[in-house]
Amino acid sequence: MGPGPVPDWQGRWTRFWGGERARSRGRVGGPRGRRPRARARGHPRRHPLPPSSQASIDLHSISVPAHFNEPLTEAQRHVEIFEHSALLDAAALLPPRSPARLLAVFGFAVSVVSTVRRTSKPFKDVMGGTVDLIAPDRRVRVLAEKVAHKPPAVAVIAQGAAWTFEAHDELHVEVTFSGIKLAPTGSLRLTFADGGEYRWNTPAFYVRDVMSGKLRLAHRGAFFAKCMATGDEVRATAVEAPGKAARAQAAAGGPPLMSELRGAYVAGPGRPPHEATVSGRFHGACVATTPDGASTTLYTAFPAHEGGGRWQFSAWATRLGGAPPGLVARVPPTDARLRADVALFELGCYGAADKEKAALEAAQRSARAAAPAAWATPQWFKPVPGTDVWGRPYTRWVYAGGYWEARAAGAWP
Repeated sequence: MGPGPVPDWQGRWTRFWGGERARSRGRVGGPRGRRPRARARGHPRRHPLPPSSQASIDLHSISVPAHFNEPLTEAQRHVEIFEHSALLDAAALLPPRSPARLLAVFGFAVSVVSTVRRTSKPFKDVMGGTVDLIAPDRRVRVLAEKVAHKPPAVAVIAQGAAWTFEAHDELHVEVTFSGIKLAPTGSLRLTFADGGEYRWNTPAFYVRDVMSGKLRLAHRGAFFAKCMATGDEVRATAVEAPGKAARAQAAAGGPPLMSELRGAYVAGPGRPPHEATVSGRFHGACVATTPDGASTTLYTAFPAHEGGGRWQFSAWATRLGGAPPGLVARVPPTDARLRADVALFELGCYGAADKEKAALEAAQRSARAAAPAAWATPQWFKPVPGTDVWGRPYTRWVYAGGYWEARAAGAWP
């Protein structure tokens, strides 16, 4: 007998992958390297993915559970920066337009971002929400009000014995592959009684290790302070600590390893040179050093207070929350210290705080729908055309007056 017919293995293989097995397993293609078969008639085709510009998430519109917050609002965070108001009092005693005063102002600018060690999120203020602070021991009074909703913006005015601080701070949020980027923009302006004006910017900060849940914060980017009369600047760069080293130190129970600050003094056009370098960390101290080796400490962070709880509040931050009985009758209904959700959260009633927070947000949406123009108009600040820290045209919010008079009389509009 001769050999039988040669089996058609290729044909069997094609029929197997393209026929019964394809129908049983939902495959529409053949073996590797073969072109998939056409889609069956009548089967709806998937809609194309939206462009990348439409796939982003508006983080400002997301309601975060209260458990992730700390018992302070965004406006109270802005008031907290005057924990180091003594630096401005000391700067006011230095000669006007001098390098020593500019370095002192730079030290205060570094202290503004000293809350970088805290990873908890502050409560969102309602539109028109206010908070004030009167500190007779420091001869300082501060007023902050939320003046814009998206992006959120808070206007601040603070008055000391010999200086006035005005700020309009907007926060822009961007999600990146390495974490969440928060970029504050706006206008920061400090004037002294003798007429000196200073401005500075705030570097962007990043929330790292979001997926692991062990959040850490770090600043990165350019950071400078400028004397507007002379053009002198202190230019610095915030250098982020390596992630591996920061995680290792946190695992060992050490203090958080935050961004390092490096920079130098740069004289303005036609000004005599002044050689000095600045270095330090936001959560530690900032030092100015001259070529002869002399050093001056510009800023030192205050440690967390033992009563600050898990939020690592300093002693100054602990006095910003709560509403003593004598305070309720003197502040307007929009004051953040009167919010029930924040008070319940501070007591550990997270479920009740979430319910109050949801009710407050619903009431805010109803008020916006009923009267959009009135809802979006702040009470104590007004927009004025101006310039930002780089000299570009910018609309900033300035104090319109009347708050402290209404507080003293106990009569609110």
